[in-house]
This record gives sequence, structure tokens and C-alpha cells, in this order.
Amino acid sequence: MSSTRVVAPLPAPTGPTVLPQGNAPAVSQDDRARTYTVWNDVYLRDDSVTLPGFSNVLFEPIAMIEPIMELWNAKGPGKTEVKFDAAMRLFQSPFVITESLASGVSVVYKIGRFFGAFKPAAPWLVPAVKASIIGGLILSGFEALIETKDLVFHTLPLLLSLRSHNEAGEDNVLIHQLSKLDRRYLSLSHREETAVKGKKNLFIPLNVQAEDHRQEFHSRVSNILREIKTYTPELYEASRDVVIANILDIDNDLHSKVHGAQAVGIRKANLLFQTLKTTALIPIQEAITSSTIQAKNRDLAIRVRPWLAEEIDKKLPGLLHTLRNGTAEQKEAARIETRALLKNYKIQAIKKVIGHALAYAAIALTIAGLALSLVAAPYVIIGLLIVAGMVFAFSRYLFNKGVADSEGWQFKKSNCVPEIVKKAWRWYCKNNAVETANPHRFRLPPMFPLPCY
Repeated sequence: MSSTRVVAPLPAPTGPTVLPQGNAPAVSQDDRARTYTVWNDVYLRDDSVTLPGFSNVLFEPIAMIEPIMELWNAKGPGKTEVKFDAAMRLFQSPFVITESLASGVSVVYKIGRFFGAFKPAAPWLVPAVKASIIGGLILSGFEALIETKDLVFHTLPLLLSLRSHNEAGEDNVLIHQLSKLDRRYLSLSHREETAVKGKKNLFIPLNVQAEDHRQEFHSRVSNILREIKTYTPELYEASRDVVIANILDIDNDLHSKVHGAQAVGIRKANLLFQTLKTTALIPIQEAITSSTIQAKNRDLAIRVRPWLAEEIDKKLPGLLHTLRNGTAEQKEAARIETRALLKNYKIQAIKKVIGHALAYAAIALTIAGLALSLVAAPYVIIGLLIVAGMVFAFSRYLFNKGVADSEGWQFKKSNCVPEIVKKAWRWYCKNNAVETANPHRFRLPPMFPLPCY
């Protein structure tokens, strides 16, 4: 997975106003949705299927690096899902390594038999073979679980967003399709907007009818500071200083038995709430809104790949505006571009389904081969099933890397080269360039005469 961060540009706001915040100007959906999006900062673990095999003992330690890094570095919107995926991958690793080592025992035995190092009778081999088979079944079960999670949480919502509708007129149809995509991924739902607006309740005046004003006051102050620290940590220190400067005086008034002192304390408390509201309410609402929409953008990038998510984000506001308000010529150009955008969107949905089909075929064939080996089925059938599973797994990798990451149905061979190989080659090219410029420098050993780009 590429770690390149591509920030989407900020187009002119064209969407409707939906989120008024206090006395500040309302924020446009399109303006707030597109100020900071980092499209490629997503965890895309759907390129290959891990199948049982001795080679895993070599590759699994390397494969563990990425989920460990994700667990360590995951932050921001969507981090819970990233950490869940990474944790599941790490939990799977011991089974992968155990199965690989058990398979290795069989491989060593066969090599030893070939060279005459082992006698035919090898009772110690039976537990290793059983461990290899059971470990392989567990490993395949993990892969099926991971695949199903992606199917349920990413592919099915993508397919549901393509459902037909009954709008009159082509422009209305196109607007409906674009708006549905916009509502689904790039704006807040009614429930989410209600949650954002609900943050104003943190700063409402004290209830004069409450039995214990002190308890309500301290509880409210703690909640406000916690929300500020969570969503706008840059305002936390200043807000805490304001609270510290006033809390003792307010607490004494609320605790006092002197006539009228509590009323004074309530007024002071409400003034403190108003001060904190003026400072922090709008930044908190904006932070929650941005975080929520960033999570939606991340979901879109996972569903349709980052390159198309970025294209949708750039083009959608302008297309909606033109289809609604443009001239005849502008609308015709917008129709053509909208059809092309929606076609790519639908193609990506089809690609997701094909990718799942290849993965499930690989997993099912492998499980069938391993299960048959437990009942002493013919070796030819077992071998054919397991080899067929490997073929489907490799096809899944080539399809997801070469086709799913490309526009339309074209196949890009360069996408199939693992990123670690690309980085190693770039490192070699960089060092080779340094050596060429400095003939007295120690030279790297010669490698394949491939061009450096």
C-alpha cells in the first residue's frame, strides 16, 4: 500500500448550507468536506490472500511489519477499523508461522528421504502433518473472515449506493445519483448533524431549579474541558486557565448559605460557560464535522480506491452546480463528465465483486484440499485443489493490483510490483547515480541491467 499523501484541492463552495454554528457564518457542505482530505492514507489490505504453505515462514515476518506499523501509527478518523484489521492480521500470524513450520517438517522429511537420510518409518511425522493441515484450515478461516468483513462493510454499501431510482429527466437522474453519493460519503447525515449541534448543550446556563448547583457546575466544567481536550487540544491550556481563575470564586458562592450568594454564583458560572462557548464551541463543531467527513472520505477511498475517490471529490461539487444552474452548453458538458464518472464508479463496484469471487474461490479450494487430506483422499485430487487455490489467490493479487487500481479495465503491470521492491530498486538507482558521479566511491556489486527511472 502506498504511503504517498495526496491532498485534494479546495474548490469553491457550491453546496447548500446545513450547519449553522452559533452566530458564525454557516459552513458549506462542500467547503468543509474538502479542506484537508488525505486520500491515500487508508489501510487497503485486499490485494492478496494468505494461503498455507512452507514459504510463509520466510515471508510472514516481513508481512507482519505493516500491521505492526498500523497499530502503532493509526490515528484520526477510521483508526478503529484500521487497528481492528491490523490486530486480526497479527492474531493470525502465529497460526501462519505454526502451519508453515509444520509444513516445513514434511518438506525436510521428503528431501531427507530423497537423499536417503530418513527411513520410510517416521511416526514423528504424523503429528506435524496433522498440525500443518489444522493450521492451514485455521489460517483459511481467518482469511475468509477478513474477506467477509470487507464484503459486508465496504462492498455491499458500494453496491447498495448503485440502486435504481425513478427520477424524471436525465438531469434529474444524474443529479440524484451524484447527490446520493454526496450524501452517502461526503456530507453529514441528519443524525450526525444533530450530534454536532448538540455540543451547544455543554454550555447551556445552569438549571436554577437544580438541587445541587455545585455538583452540576463541576460536572459541566469537567465535560467541557474534556471535549475541548479531545477535539481542540490547542485551546485546552487557555480554557483550563480561564476555569482555574474563576472556579474557586464560583464554588464559594454556590456553596455559601448567605442570601443571594448562590444567585451571584449562578450568574458567574453562566458567564464562564458563555466565555468557554465563545472560545471553543465553533472549533469543536468544526473539528467533529471535519473528522466525520474525513472518515467518510476514507470509506469512499477504501470502496472505490483512492484515485477515484479523489476524482469524485474534485468533480462532484462543480458537476452538481452545473447540472442545476448551468447554461445548455455547460449542462451538456457536465452530463458527459457525470456519465464517465458514474461509469467508473460502477466499474469499481464490479471489480470489488470479482475480487471477492477470486478470493473466496482460492479459500474454498484450499479448504477443500486440506479437508480431503484428513480423510486420506487421493493425492492427485488434493494436489489439484491446493494448486488451483494458489492459482486463484495469485489471480486475485494480479487483478486487485493491476486492474482494480487502474481506470476502467486496463491492466497496469507496474502496479503489481510490491512497493518494497520498488523502494529497493529506487534505493539502488540512487546509489548507482552517486557511484557514477563519483568514480572513486566504493561500487555496489553489479545487478541486472535494468533502467533506473
